Amino acid sequence: MSAKRTIDRARAVELYQSGLGSPEIAEIMGHAQASVLRAIKAEIRTRPGPLAHSLAWRGNETTRNDGYVRVRTGLNERRLKHRIIAERAIGRPLKASEVVHHINGDPSDNRNENLLICTQSYHKALHDHMRAHPYWSQFDKG
Repeated sequence: MSAKRTIDRARAVELYQSGLGSPEIAEIMGHAQASVLRAIKAEIRTRPGPLAHSLAWRGNETTRNDGYVRVRTGLNERRLKHRIIAERAIGRPLKASEVVHHINGDPSDNRNENLLICTQSYHKALHDHMRAHPYWSQFDKG
């Protein structure tokens, strides 16, 4: 079994701040790119990656094709923004049985007053009732 090698974080940060990217630094230092990036992120805030050039990218948010906003909450974790906002409003994580409904039907409108936490069965009944309304076609987004 080989001994675990540690990364010289100060050297990695120095190279990063000189303008090099994590692939080049990994090659210079003889470590995996993911390990180098973790070491750098542990010390400083890193530059935006290639996603920054995407028109859909706004900070750590992207908008899905169906209009829902996703938020990057970790390196490989994304969550729906309306669920995060609802959890903050009630001060606890949502239960698996809870759904967040957009009252005005706009999935990008994540204001507290536009969000309703309900059970999955109530949410389905709510949508069934809304579809039966004579003016539903004016509000139907999909």
